[in-house]
Amino acid sequence: MWNEENTKLSKLRIKQTIQKSRIMEELKWLVDRDHLNPEKKISIIVNEKAFDVPENIIKASSETVKLMMEGDTTAQISLEIEEEVETLFIRYLAIGRLDDICKSAIKENPTLVPTLIREGLRLQADVLMKSLVEILNEDAGELLFAASTNEQFCEDFVPFAFFVNNFPSPNLEKEESFGRKYMRPSKTLRAFDNWLANSSSRPLHQFLKELRKGAY
Repeated sequence: MWNEENTKLSKLRIKQTIQKSRIMEELKWLVDRDHLNPEKKISIIVNEKAFDVPENIIKASSETVKLMMEGDTTAQISLEIEEEVETLFIRYLAIGRLDDICKSAIKENPTLVPTLIREGLRLQADVLMKSLVEILNEDAGELLFAASTNEQFCEDFVPFAFFVNNFPSPNLEKEESFGRKYMRPSKTLRAFDNWLANSSSRPLHQFLKELRKGAY
């Protein structure tokens, strides 16, 4: 009888010891995370507007900023961003992505796209650029075409390599109206024509313009 009770008591003590061990481990983890090793934040200044961002988020948001941080022991990064896209970039850098409100703002203001692309490429903001390309390719390129009506939609803002690597090949599409079938330029092709018209007279652009003569 004594041995049976003693065995039960021993098991209970072992169980309590394990529970205490787990609780202490969890407590230690919380102390390490929240008090001894809090998440490091980086002070970002965009056009003299300052805000703090967790280090891991800002590093993933921009390769350019990440490289700047490696040589800045003060952990304070200053950036100059075109004023028209300043708010969008502050939001993007602060949370590390284009959220729904940012996407809606871009869709409502397609004229911002050329500047967004230029600044995104300059800052090597890969996450932003990937989301932006996805938005521009929605609805068969409807937003892409709308953005291309801005005269800034040209080589200086939207490099040729970026255009051809991220958007569908410009082509003609079959359409039907009142029982009649015909071919018309896709929105990507129309956007490309606007890009050509807005771009300078460099040899590449002149060559492409010659190729496009008579497309309509």
